[in-house]
Amino acid sequence: MTEASEARKPSHRCRGSVVYLYMICLVLFLITSLSAFSQEESAPPLGGTIVERDIVYYDGPGFNPQRHILDLYRPAGRDRFPVLIFIHGGSWQSGNKNLYGLLGYAFSHAGFGVVIANYRLTDGSPRQVVHPGHIEDVARAFAWVKANLSNYGGDPEKIFISGHSAGGHLVALLALDPQYLAAHDLSTDDIAGVLVLSGVYDVRSSSLAQIFGETIEQRAQASPITHVGERQPPPFQIIYAQYDLGGLPEMAVQLQTALSELPSESELIEIAGRDHITIILRLPLPGDPAAEAMLRFLNEHAYP
Repeated sequence: MTEASEARKPSHRCRGSVVYLYMICLVLFLITSLSAFSQEESAPPLGGTIVERDIVYYDGPGFNPQRHILDLYRPAGRDRFPVLIFIHGGSWQSGNKNLYGLLGYAFSHAGFGVVIANYRLTDGSPRQVVHPGHIEDVARAFAWVKANLSNYGGDPEKIFISGHSAGGHLVALLALDPQYLAAHDLSTDDIAGVLVLSGVYDVRSSSLAQIFGETIEQRAQASPITHVGERQPPPFQIIYAQYDLGGLPEMAVQLQTALSELPSESELIEIAGRDHITIILRLPLPGDPAAEAMLRFLNEHAYP
């Protein structure tokens, strides 16, 4: 376990400037990704990666054709491969699976299937949702993968979940609060492991009331940290950046401390020289320390 180099004063406020910077960086990432895709779509799959885009994972009441879809990246020629479900960030208000294509290619080249899913947002649109709409969609995406992965050559007994920022909050909540998977006759035992990057694990701040509820009780129910110990969790890898947003390193340490009290596996890793944006932007690059840590964790638990 790597500890934070120095204490930081927690701050749970969502700042508009941070969200704006986040989206600018991700747009630049999208431009890079689209440039790569334009070459790959007209050539054999890069590194043996086969991509299935815009798969509908839910079409029931409240169906949103732009948000209830996912992309599947799978390693060609591999059978019974493990899969990593990745959930994007964006303050629960923005973001899109299309921004993360390079991540899908990077991990599929290492032998893992990758599912990158959209979910409904609190974005001010007529179709916006608030909690628990986001996490319900993540549970639906997981249930689809569990039921259908074998049709694509993957192993439904080896499903890992990962997310960055708001996505880290959602996958941590999925793994720690059993009610969302129980709605699909699944349990947290169906999760092979959880890998979170710069996640938000405590949303009790009143600044998040419009997303998670007006009362402290509602926001506590939406906070992953408050559910630690309700049942045995899957293995956790908690990653954060040396120069992360204020409050997030402390939340990572708090989550690791709580998990360490249980008879389950968890680890805490600080990535030196990274901030909240670069920890995800550099993840697909060769030799990235966060990606190497994730692949080590994935291989240890997929092939024990």
